[in-house]
Amino acid sequence: MHTIALTQVRRHPDARAYYERKRKENKTVAEAMRCLKRRISEAVYRQLQQDAL
Repeated sequence: MHTIALTQVRRHPDARAYYERKRKENKTVAEAMRCLKRRISEAVYRQLQQDAL
């Protein structure tokens, strides 16, 4: 999950914007990354739920 988050921050404009928004909310680098990882894991979980139907 960490590698995915790092790659998205570098390459994906939406993920980068989300990360920057969290940083502007006075979150530390680690906190902003944790938020991004949670967002990614929620998206993966939603997709797994859809695929299970």
